[in-house]
Amino acid sequence: MRKIIFSLGIGLAALLFSGCQLLDYKAKSGLQVITDDVPSSVFLDGQYLNTTPLIEKEVQPGQYTLRIEPNNQSLLPYETNITLHKGLLTVVTWKPGTKEELSGGVMYEMEPLKNRLQTAVSVVSTPAGAIVSLEGKDKDFTPALYSDVQPGNRAFEITLPSYETQSHTINVQKGYRMLIQVKLAKLQPIERTPTPVASASAKTNDMEASGSALVATPSAKPTTKLSQ
Repeated sequence: MRKIIFSLGIGLAALLFSGCQLLDYKAKSGLQVITDDVPSSVFLDGQYLNTTPLIEKEVQPGQYTLRIEPNNQSLLPYETNITLHKGLLTVVTWKPGTKEELSGGVMYEMEPLKNRLQTAVSVVSTPAGAIVSLEGKDKDFTPALYSDVQPGNRAFEITLPSYETQSHTINVQKGYRMLIQVKLAKLQPIERTPTPVASASAKTNDMEASGSALVATPSAKPTTKLSQ
């Protein structure tokens, strides 16, 4: 299974690899969209924001329809519903493909918990039933819920046979549940060049050609000795 690795600048990496972030400006919400070096246009409720990589930190909180349109017309657009929470940055990473099953990515959201000392990580995937591991252990099948996760940067990985592996790092913070939604992309089949097979007629012609070139040698007759 192939792993998805996103190449980012230092500033973007600091945001992405910590998953969602708390914003300094608490009254607004934020959105970050990354499309794996594939320039794409980003729309919220049909309104154009900018091209990827995109970071918007002054979006009104609420529910939106997010649409990502790759500049390369051979790649499919992606559309999903997201909820932007006040004071939080939602991160979406997406790898467009030529087919829906070849496209995939991850969306990170955070929501506050009633107990400000608790932590939680929720992981769902499409398709469901993928194997998720947190910090290389605590393996489970999606959908999975981890409670009382140690705060700080935590690595997670999601695998499923015939699909690309997703490996990322999130920042777990006290008082919040990290919501991770994963769309797994299928591995592209390896194209093999078929080996030419000679047809039956070709084999027959070859045999006839080789047979006509042979000269038949009559077998010697046995010698009979006459008695006197």
